[in-house]
Amino acid sequence: MKSIYKIFFITGIIALFVASCNDDEFGPRKESTPVIESAAVSPADFTFGDSIVLTAKIIDPATTLSALAYEVVAEGRVVTSGEIPLSNDTFTVAQSIFVPLLSNQADAAIQVNLIARNILKGSASLQLNGLSAARPGYNQLYLVTDDGKVAILKPSTDKNKFEVDGLTFNPSFRFKIAEKLLADNTIDYTGDVYGNVNGKIEMIDDKGESAFAYTAGSDYTKGFVYDSYAFSAATTGSELGEDDLSLSTFRDEDIDGESFRTLKRTLENGKTYQAFGALSDAQNIYNPDFFERTAVDKIKFLGKTGEYTLYYNPVRKNIFVGVDNPSYPDFLLAFGWGLGY
Repeated sequence: MKSIYKIFFITGIIALFVASCNDDEFGPRKESTPVIESAAVSPADFTFGDSIVLTAKIIDPATTLSALAYEVVAEGRVVTSGEIPLSNDTFTVAQSIFVPLLSNQADAAIQVNLIARNILKGSASLQLNGLSAARPGYNQLYLVTDDGKVAILKPSTDKNKFEVDGLTFNPSFRFKIAEKLLADNTIDYTGDVYGNVNGKIEMIDDKGESAFAYTAGSDYTKGFVYDSYAFSAATTGSELGEDDLSLSTFRDEDIDGESFRTLKRTLENGKTYQAFGALSDAQNIYNPDFFERTAVDKIKFLGKTGEYTLYYNPVRKNIFVGVDNPSYPDFLLAFGWGLGY
């Protein structure tokens, strides 16, 4: 019997201890909910692709705050969302939020939905209205490929479409669409930039990936059209002519441990050849004994008319020619340390 009394006695003490833990000096602890005392977005009228500033004051006199979730909504579609960490029982928010332009997005009224939470899962919500966002307007855009080529995209008859013709790009290439360029023809990321996001064209920042284009059934890409409303790109291609030079007709060849692309063909003295794709790269060096570069993608042959082998080194980015049986005085081979070839 004494052991039973002891068990009841210990159980009672534990129950009193637990009860005291749940009480404070004012009695049992109660759940609370946050209060969003004030919230605003500035500017109220903005352009998709810009940032807005969300300011808010949130309090909870009884429970520590944990987070403020937000959604920016246009025409029933969530444009962007996120969560801002909170702490203590009073918190003032001043958060910059980037609002991207999504595909098929027209000018629209904007709502910002807020949900404030505390650590005990209490919550309060608020919707901010009276906001609006407009589509950005462009006078022109830039098509920038990963290998450094730049083409200006001009507006077409459809105000949302921008196009260029007369390209000499490879059938497949990676690219970004930019609103602005720096002085060295690289992308200025203070403007709008479009690239690949999960296989689709979307707005990106300087850490974003390039999109991919492929012109099927063609030797090279001649035309490019970008739809800034649907976020889509279309290409047109063409076939090489007799006086055109493209790596698609070259073959791979290993020479003394270096990888070359080579092509045997007839070259005519004084004739200008159109270079396509990588062969039109401004960084390429054409052997000045045999070539004169009249434009970035046009090369005039200076040697005697005859059959030659063209050699292209993709690492050194130089192009030179050779013949099967070179002989002096037309050809003189010099070799030694530092001379190259």
